[in-house]
Amino acid sequence: MSDTSAEFEPLETLPIWTWECSNEGVYTVCSPEISTCLGISPDEVVGQNLRTYRLDSASINRLSEIFQQDAFPAEVDVSFLSAQNAWVPVRMHLFCRRDSSDAKTGYHGFNKVLAQFDHVLPEIETGGYAEPTNGEPAPVTYTTVRGISIIGEEIQTSTQIWSSAGQESALKRKIIFQSAHNKSPAVIAVPFYFGEHGAGILEIIDEDTHRIWNEDDLLLVEDVVKQLALTLENVLLYNVAQQELLQRTRAEEEILRRNVELARLNQIGQELRRLSTQEEIFRYVFDQMQQLIDNRNLIISLYKEENFLWIPVHSEGGVLLPPLERAFGNGIPEYVLRTRNPLLITSQAKAELHNLGIQTPDTIPQSLLAVPMITGERAIGAIILQDFEKENAYNFIHLELLSTIATQVAAALENVSLLEKLQESLNELKELDRLKSQFLANMSHELRNPLNSIIGFSRVIMKGIDGPVNETQIQDLTAIYNSGQHLLNLINDVLDLSKIEAGKMELSIGEVNMAEVIESVMSTASGLIKDKPITLVQKVPDDLPSITADATRVRQVLLNLVSNAAKFTEQGEITIEAAHGQSPEGVREIIVWVTDTGAGIAQDDQKKLFQPFSQVDGSPTRKSGGTGLGLSICKSLIEMHGGRIGIQWSEVGKGSSFYFTLPIAGPPNQKS
Repeated sequence: MSDTSAEFEPLETLPIWTWECSNEGVYTVCSPEISTCLGISPDEVVGQNLRTYRLDSASINRLSEIFQQDAFPAEVDVSFLSAQNAWVPVRMHLFCRRDSSDAKTGYHGFNKVLAQFDHVLPEIETGGYAEPTNGEPAPVTYTTVRGISIIGEEIQTSTQIWSSAGQESALKRKIIFQSAHNKSPAVIAVPFYFGEHGAGILEIIDEDTHRIWNEDDLLLVEDVVKQLALTLENVLLYNVAQQELLQRTRAEEEILRRNVELARLNQIGQELRRLSTQEEIFRYVFDQMQQLIDNRNLIISLYKEENFLWIPVHSEGGVLLPPLERAFGNGIPEYVLRTRNPLLITSQAKAELHNLGIQTPDTIPQSLLAVPMITGERAIGAIILQDFEKENAYNFIHLELLSTIATQVAAALENVSLLEKLQESLNELKELDRLKSQFLANMSHELRNPLNSIIGFSRVIMKGIDGPVNETQIQDLTAIYNSGQHLLNLINDVLDLSKIEAGKMELSIGEVNMAEVIESVMSTASGLIKDKPITLVQKVPDDLPSITADATRVRQVLLNLVSNAAKFTEQGEITIEAAHGQSPEGVREIIVWVTDTGAGIAQDDQKKLFQPFSQVDGSPTRKSGGTGLGLSICKSLIEMHGGRIGIQWSEVGKGSSFYFTLPIAGPPNQKS
């Protein structure tokens, strides 16, 4: 039988492909020769993990052990799954890149295909003796998916098969017996299988040149092979179980880490929403970055109008520096603002920045992480982390974390900006309101003087002081007097309202006999109803105590309520009732009710009653005049006294009842 080594392609002519990996073990470069070896394009490989991509579980275990033990440089035999779903034996040569401080910065290496054949093995085929070869057999390297060679008592994990019988057993997948011949040793080569794809060769070599194998030897070897295959399969299952346990543990640790991280981010987001100034936000972010990642070289850049960057927070060595401002140029924050994409540079920052067209700073960092702050459709700034000492200081986990924080900071800054604009608008409205009130006060004062003259002179002429007047003239003068009086009341209302809104309304506090005030208002009210069939009723107890209040303003409130009752009541009665008691807070007070049998107020209209310039009947054809300020002013005056005012009840067609209260001891904030 001819030497079967001729069926193997020489190692030097088999394909070789090179590769590079990042510090995380992710392929960054793969040479095109991989297409010849596995039928896979380099683009499919880049971005995949070196330790798991298209490898069987035993190969994964071997590589993981090398990485865990940091056993570089290394040489290991693994099995790759080709594009045709066939397992291809490959020898990997791995090297580790390190920086000046001996820290790992990445990996590179090359792969050699050891043999090309289909590894879906059929049943073991027994029988026949192989003819010995002439001369000494040259060692030939051979690797199966999970191959192993056993020579004597030594297990060769590099799966080297030294004899031509072993080669033939592997190729023909059958048991080969080779007796000693021409100084060649006696060999038994037996293929075995374990797991789904595991296969190997057991070789037994006897250097005795007279050794001839017999049937007992065959039975013994077959029994050993069965036990060996069963043991290897158990080992394989154990390794797979351990790997799954390790992966599950890592997954659980990752879930726990993410939960802690999310809880922390949620807390940061809540705190940022609470802060009300940019300075508070920047200081809080600086403190949080110190705990989460690193703030020794932190920069927060904000885009300003006219193409300027404002950098309110930046640090060197963990020390905050004063804010600075510079023109918009071609630096790192400008790149992130323009592209709205994060920037992660783990090493060779100078070359990376140059390739991106970014102007390199005076001091170039070893590692860089920059993320944009985006709110809505606008990029308002960037957060930048730099490390001037270490490469690979930041990774994708840091990028995801910083991006989330940047989003929260952008939202917080936008809220602060809106709050500032709202405050500015509010201040402008307050100023406009103050100017309006001042204008009304001035105009009311200017109108009252000539109006008082008109009212006074019309009254003098009506009394005939300046000479006799006829009936027609008296009617005209009466109309002038009444209209002037009505206009004066309106102006007084506007003046009171403007004083109240401007905070200039002052009370003249003194002792007030509420029974006398009610008696005075009833006397005035009799003139309001002289042409109507209305009866005035007052119910005031003899023991009604005096109160501390502004008598003029209390009489104004009561007269307004009685005037409204007279205005909307055509017949029946108007009742003023008073009593003393306690407020819900336990304060001693008096309460006054004004009840009528007039038109009543619908439920939906009652909410308008105490609003300025609001009337129940706001139509141009309404029967009753007025500005709608009376009840609003009454409400303000009563509240200035520390009391309450409102509507007790009302029913359309049956009447209404209003009330107000006044503390007996006077306003709670009165000056002593």
